[in-house]
Amino acid sequence: MSYLLPDLRIVPLRSVVIQEYFDSGISRDLLRKIEEDGVLMNPPIVAAFGSRYLHLDGANRLTTLAELGYPHAIVQVVDYFDPRSVELKSWCHVSAVDERRFMRLIRGLPGVSVDLLKVGRDRHVSLEKRTVCLVVFADGKACRVWGNEELVSQVSLMNKVVDFYKHLVIRDQEDVFFDEETLAEFFRRHQGKNVVLFFPTFRPQDVLNVVRAGEKFPPGITRHIIRFRALRVNFPLAVLKSPRSLAWKRDYLKRFMEKIEWRVYEEPVVMGER
Repeated sequence: MSYLLPDLRIVPLRSVVIQEYFDSGISRDLLRKIEEDGVLMNPPIVAAFGSRYLHLDGANRLTTLAELGYPHAIVQVVDYFDPRSVELKSWCHVSAVDERRFMRLIRGLPGVSVDLLKVGRDRHVSLEKRTVCLVVFADGKACRVWGNEELVSQVSLMNKVVDFYKHLVIRDQEDVFFDEETLAEFFRRHQGKNVVLFFPTFRPQDVLNVVRAGEKFPPGITRHIIRFRALRVNFPLAVLKSPRSLAWKRDYLKRFMEKIEWRVYEEPVVMGER
């Protein structure tokens, strides 16, 4: 079977539109790592967005490069509307909160309704269009948080909810679960955490509409699964930061790619980090 090479491009950073807020804590760590490495290992993922590019993955890398004064970035361009290229899902958030205070804050948000649920009884909970999030505590208490049917308002409410815990959160890729056994096993894996929030899965057109309206998604909500993602490219940062022209850098990239021996993995890969 033959494969097309990844579509890698050098683009002006100002032409990339970020669709989610970035994690400033991660960005600070990346500042040090990027400067130490001297290369950009994994290009951020973008999609064509009119004359610009919409960021799909790599907001912290793109923001960090901008903070370091880089005029250009190397990115991988994918077709957002081709399901063979990109699949859009959502992350869930796992955190530790004061349960009563957290729920009091949520109920205090304007335009929000809260439906109480019970793990083990309400097993089939759909994240319909009006859903802001589904909140499940380790003790089995749960609720669905509703907004109105207006998309941008829904995302704005998500940002307000995530703001309540965003400095103490990890992401997971679990699908929505709602039974006692799965819940107990989940929190055994996440020691010290007591709440998980599930979010609706959006469509590519929804993401575009939110960005066009001037809003952004919370960090770690949209989960873009990219087919044939380019990894370990290790493109030299000196080229990206150089005062040379964009045309010169694009020509350098062309010659750089000719020397890469591409290896394609079809099977899923599991990577451990410490």
